[in-house]
Amino acid sequence: MIVRRVRAVATLALLAALSAPASVAVADPVEPDSRGATQAEVEAAQRAVAAGAGQVAALQRQLDVARAEVEALHEAAGAASEKANAAREQLARKTAEAAAARKQADEAAAAAQRSQSSLEQMAAQLYMRGGPMADLAWLFTGSTAELARDRADVEAAEGHRTRHLTDARRAESAAAAARTKADAAQKAQQAAATEAATALADVQKAVAAAEKKTTELTAKERQLVTRLAELRRTSVEVEQRRQEQLQREAAERAQAQVQARLQAVVRRGAGSSQVAPADLPAPNTAAAATAIAWAQQQLGKPYKWGGNGPDSFDCSGLMVGAWRAAGKSLPRTAQWQYDATPRVAIADLQPGDLVFFGSSNRSITHVGMYVGGGQMIEAPRTGLDLRYSSIYRSTLLPHGGRA
Repeated sequence: MIVRRVRAVATLALLAALSAPASVAVADPVEPDSRGATQAEVEAAQRAVAAGAGQVAALQRQLDVARAEVEALHEAAGAASEKANAAREQLARKTAEAAAARKQADEAAAAAQRSQSSLEQMAAQLYMRGGPMADLAWLFTGSTAELARDRADVEAAEGHRTRHLTDARRAESAAAAARTKADAAQKAQQAAATEAATALADVQKAVAAAEKKTTELTAKERQLVTRLAELRRTSVEVEQRRQEQLQREAAERAQAQVQARLQAVVRRGAGSSQVAPADLPAPNTAAAATAIAWAQQQLGKPYKWGGNGPDSFDCSGLMVGAWRAAGKSLPRTAQWQYDATPRVAIADLQPGDLVFFGSSNRSITHVGMYVGGGQMIEAPRTGLDLRYSSIYRSTLLPHGGRA
């Protein structure tokens, strides 16, 4: 009978504690019920409450840690993706440069060959005429007029040969320089190919790790939410909604922190090396509207690293496509887009401006298109579709870019 009373008191106390606000850390003293629970029963109930509350807190911490790990992995995957994009673009450039250098080398070699052939023909003609010494015989056989005329012919031929010789030497020198340039371009292409291959392997590894951790988190979250529901005597659906609310509240707190950080940057003003330039161009509202409309048409399509459309995009690829539709050319990576656009303070953003994310202005991992009201259109990461999102994340840089 006593055991049943202890269990009843413990169950009531646990239900009361687990259904109470999370900020309540210590349960109120349990009063004896009408059947007269003993002090031992009260203490047993309090221990049960503490154990249950401890499990709830521990499970919640596990979820929070796992989510943070997943976000960190996706951040690393984003950085690797942008690095791989840059490596691929560099390889394309170096390949084009190598092709151009080889073409120049071939053309220079052909010119040198033509000059050499012309020189050889001239030498053969002079040889067949016997050279300038042969013409001295005309001192004894020809008239003075004939001798003068032939000497002029010889001098002209010698001058012609000298010019051909000079041209041939210049052509050969140019051909040698072109070959050297082509060899250097070939080596640069090979180095770029190696870098691109390494970057590709890195991004594949980073994306795979993020995807694996995301799958693990999904399974773990399902298990922990089910356990939380058991401990709180609620349904899985109710507990899932509670988790979603907790995530929204965490996002709101993070947003407030980001806004406070940005306000501090504004207060520092000219002390920041990233102050917007005085000649910041006014927004081209018509072009921005076209770019935004194009980006809106892509909403719901999947993120894909290296995606340039039309069926999938990565973050910088989406910006390239949107602004191309508006008649503006942007470079391929988020870092290059940052470098290619003038700075605009977050507080002064206009629709169509680019917003950047990263650990610094030299380590940018993500870019989105501002649409107003603190929102952007972005290609977020592997596993998520193109969407609207808040710009206020912990990695938001204090200045965007105006296309």
